[in-house]
Amino acid sequence: MRMRKVLTILGAAACLALLSPSSAQMGVTIGGAKSDADSHKSGGCHGPFCIGVDGKTVEKVLTPADKPAKDAPSAAPSPQGASTQICVYKFNDLNGNGHRDFGEPPLGGWIFTLSSANFGPVPLIATGSGGGSCFTTVFPAGSYTATETAQSGWLATTPGGQSQTFALTPGQNIDLFFGNRQLQTTLPGVVCITKYNDLNGNGVRDSGEPALSGWLFTVKNSAGAIVDFGTTNAQGQFCTTHPLSAGTATASEAAQTGWVSTDPGGTIPTKSLTVVAGATTYVVFGNRIPPPPQTGQICVAKFNDLNADGIRNSGEPLLAGWQFTIAGPSGPLTLTTAANGTACTPVSLTLGSYVVTEVTQSGWISTAPGGTSPHRTVTVLLGPSTNNLMFGNAHTVPGQICVDKYWDQNRNNQFDSGEPLLPGWTFTVRNGSGVVVGTGVTDAQGRYCTAPGLALGTYDVTETPQPWWVSTDPQGPPMASPPWHKAVTVVATHVAEVRFGNIKSGRLCVLKYNDLNGNGQQDPGEPPLAGWSFRTRYTNATSAAEDTITTDANGLACIDLPPGANQQIDEIQQPGWGSTDPVGIPFGSGHFWTYKIYTIVAGQTTKVSIGNRLGGPVSGHVCIVKYNDVNRNAVFDPGEWKLSGWHITVKTASGTTVGTLVTTTGAPACMDLPVGSYVATETMQFGWRNSDPPGVSPQKSFTIGSGQSVNLVFGNYQIPLP
Repeated sequence: MRMRKVLTILGAAACLALLSPSSAQMGVTIGGAKSDADSHKSGGCHGPFCIGVDGKTVEKVLTPADKPAKDAPSAAPSPQGASTQICVYKFNDLNGNGHRDFGEPPLGGWIFTLSSANFGPVPLIATGSGGGSCFTTVFPAGSYTATETAQSGWLATTPGGQSQTFALTPGQNIDLFFGNRQLQTTLPGVVCITKYNDLNGNGVRDSGEPALSGWLFTVKNSAGAIVDFGTTNAQGQFCTTHPLSAGTATASEAAQTGWVSTDPGGTIPTKSLTVVAGATTYVVFGNRIPPPPQTGQICVAKFNDLNADGIRNSGEPLLAGWQFTIAGPSGPLTLTTAANGTACTPVSLTLGSYVVTEVTQSGWISTAPGGTSPHRTVTVLLGPSTNNLMFGNAHTVPGQICVDKYWDQNRNNQFDSGEPLLPGWTFTVRNGSGVVVGTGVTDAQGRYCTAPGLALGTYDVTETPQPWWVSTDPQGPPMASPPWHKAVTVVATHVAEVRFGNIKSGRLCVLKYNDLNGNGQQDPGEPPLAGWSFRTRYTNATSAAEDTITTDANGLACIDLPPGANQQIDEIQQPGWGSTDPVGIPFGSGHFWTYKIYTIVAGQTTKVSIGNRLGGPVSGHVCIVKYNDVNRNAVFDPGEWKLSGWHITVKTASGTTVGTLVTTTGAPACMDLPVGSYVATETMQFGWRNSDPPGVSPQKSFTIGSGQSVNLVFGNYQIPLP
């Protein structure tokens, strides 16, 4: 009689299911193949023993050598006891410490056998690409040994070597980890050092920079032990002759009087390097004889800061005829800028700190560095150096504010080239006390300016809204309510400029009604509701904002808004009322979130109806949270965190799928449901076990009542590493 195996490989793990010899066959318990009939139905193989790989099935017939001995009834597990899973995980123990550390990869293609005093060895196929393989069947209690088949060039590192023995009780799940590392045969490496004269001191050997002989170097291994030392030859080179193992090493230079290290620098110049087996590692060291010390100088540049921003921008000219005083070790000195706007001291300043002060001129104000006595402090250091200092000034002008009004056609909240200016818009200017100091209308160029002579200080500029326009600069509804205004500061250096941008708007009108029969639509005789407030939510590429509107005696509330799709109106809940149009989404205890999505079109009115009735909604809600049950007690405890990306399928009691929720680490995953009974089922993920609820197919049943919110939690924990 021929015997066959049924094997199913799932992703990275491969599992072999075994039954007792008395069953006259071995069947799969993972993957769903339970019998010949089931295999025929699923389109898989239909013999009593199959191997399935990546969804394909082939039939494998065991040779006589593979069969259990006929005279050994204990050669396979007894069917007594609970279902048990024994999984083996194989990894590359790169550092050989006997534990799987972060970054150590799994190993596929390793063969394992399982043996016990109760039966002979049971073979398991090679581990998959994920390094895992499992025995899944009914095993009796007792002592078992899992053994790996050795492979050439590998050394077992985990305790127990190639075998691990363990005690098993019925229903117990066992995870075993086997580590191996590759044996390597390496040749010693060589380090060659080149010493050069870094004439320009840039830390790089440039063309023409000569080699240096007679420099002593020491080479140490990763443990700090000296492996070799010697001096550079006439070609400036020293190479090790003693064996040097592969890995990290250091090369250190012995300093010589009168020389300064530039490559790598420091008083004991040292470089770290990597020695490669059988190869030569090259490294260079550079030194130079430092030049004699020199004194430094200070140069100043004076510019006309046309926009008074304290920075010299393109097109801002330099200024001649400005005087500076210099105090310090070589002072006092006086400089005057030439026609090119600059002035420099002689290259003879001694080392130390200097203060350079500008002599102010009437009609000008300092912008860089600013202040009534503009000055900068500078330190002259050892060596040839020039310290360049910038001083900026701007003309003083009478205080004035000018406003430019533009059509923000691309809605990016700023004025862009080509966007038209808008005439006929009214603006009001108030000082810090709220007193109106100017009002006017933009001209044909879209500009309005106050009269000159405003006192220095902060002012408020306010735009008068116009129908079917909405502000974008500053952002208007739903970012802010009219009047739309900006603060501007009047300074002595330039006219204060400010811009206001608008776009063509659409209009949103919300109708609030009493849905007396709770059918989610306004029927004849159902009255409007006054005094209900709503928040309009608008999102564009740069902002997300809101504004509040309230219904009048006719149940209407209207607002002009920027054009766009997927805008949102939220109802502000009132006690004793439940939303029916639309049905509210529950949050918190006894609270519902009611909103609708709408689109605003420029020049058009969008109407939205929202209905409520006393007594609440006629449907309910379910919300689900997925958590990491770290302590495996099937309770969502403090300190345990939410898990995202888990799929929960909701079905009716009759088995009809209603929908699928995907969990997040933030708010619960929720859906509206009619009154009735439901079942929520979790989709398992590889590497996790369910604890809340337990069982092969984790699911929870629940019932939705009118206006009821049901909250469910599902808990899982990860299979631990050794």
